[in-house]
Amino acid sequence: MNVTEEVGEQAAQFGMRLRELRRSQEMSQSELASRAGSTQGMVSQLESREKPPRDMLLSTMVQLAAGLGCRLKVRFVDNVGVET
Repeated sequence: MNVTEEVGEQAAQFGMRLRELRRSQEMSQSELASRAGSTQGMVSQLESREKPPRDMLLSTMVQLAAGLGCRLKVRFVDNVGVET
């Protein structure tokens, strides 16, 4: 898998989890955006995975997690999925 494909896959997984957590808290995209200091459009774009933002900053991800009352955890895994 090349870097572009990996970024797309990770963005898709992030978007799915973001939507899942937001919906579990019965929160609108606008409410999450407001809590995270972002825009509803950005939340929508991340959740829909229509166009994974290539330059999304880790700080944006941390702010979204905080808006959901969570912390972001980043981990490295080897090519077979084992955390290293």
